[in-house]
Amino acid sequence: MKNYNNILMTNVKICKEIYDSILTIVYLHKHAEDDCPLSKFIKYLDDAKGTGRIDFEEEIKIIENTQREKVLGFFIKLQEIYSFITADYLNIRNQCCSYLNFWLDEKKKSKEKQELDINDEGWKIVENLWDRVKGNNSFSCKRKSQKISMDYKKTCYDFMVYCVNRDKLKQKCEQDDKDGLKKQYCDNFNDYINHYYKHFTDNVTCLKGSKNDIYFNWRFSDLCTLHNMAKTFPKYESSSQSIEDDKTRQQIKKCQSHEEIKTINCYMLDGVPVTLEELPTIDVIPLKYGVYAGSSFIGFFSLGLYLYKVTKLLY
Repeated sequence: MKNYNNILMTNVKICKEIYDSILTIVYLHKHAEDDCPLSKFIKYLDDAKGTGRIDFEEEIKIIENTQREKVLGFFIKLQEIYSFITADYLNIRNQCCSYLNFWLDEKKKSKEKQELDINDEGWKIVENLWDRVKGNNSFSCKRKSQKISMDYKKTCYDFMVYCVNRDKLKQKCEQDDKDGLKKQYCDNFNDYINHYYKHFTDNVTCLKGSKNDIYFNWRFSDLCTLHNMAKTFPKYESSSQSIEDDKTRQQIKKCQSHEEIKTINCYMLDGVPVTLEELPTIDVIPLKYGVYAGSSFIGFFSLGLYLYKVTKLLY
């Protein structure tokens, strides 16, 4: 009887371990994207409670008391969000600041759906006092309200978030298999890539071909750009246990003249969406690389000349 109980307890323990492992795998699969830092920050924008005080309360000069309290509450929430960036997200703070601006534009876009219930006078105060929220923080998020279709803008921000999260999930997949979950991490990576490959190919039907578009449109970085689908949407190969460019990905076609007006544009600079007017003149791009190349040539030439003179003196 004693042996039977021991066997039973052992089996129960094994079953529990298997069950816990399954729960862990299910959780990792379901929350892989949600656990990425930028996705956590985006969720926090709505979850932040906003406690404490602000030191510029007397500057919120609104006659109607209810509106004043709503604007004050929003600034307290915004101050908490700022602190969140400085504490945990310094390496992606440009993307956090950019998304914060987008989030605020979304809150303002429709008075009928506006959860904050702030009127025009209140929003004017928010815009005017935006820079005061910085407080003692070492950096500030500049307020940039972009007058772009919000639907188009959302797709552009989806791409920014995709590129940042992709690199984080890639790190998870490539790390040593210390916890025995490498396969799950890499499966999550492939699922994430495939999901967003479909998302962007469904929404971006063609790409413009001008110089500005090649350098800046749908280009988060050289490694994440819709102009190179194989590199932007790679895959984990279990046979080689490595992440490789997926050359089976279909390239997005170049727009014909009649298609350009219908396609979505997403101009980016330093990894965040910008307006066309914010882009540097296209002549700066080749000039920049020309300066680097020229500097390298001058450096090598000077070194060669110096060595030649030293050799001549010695001999």
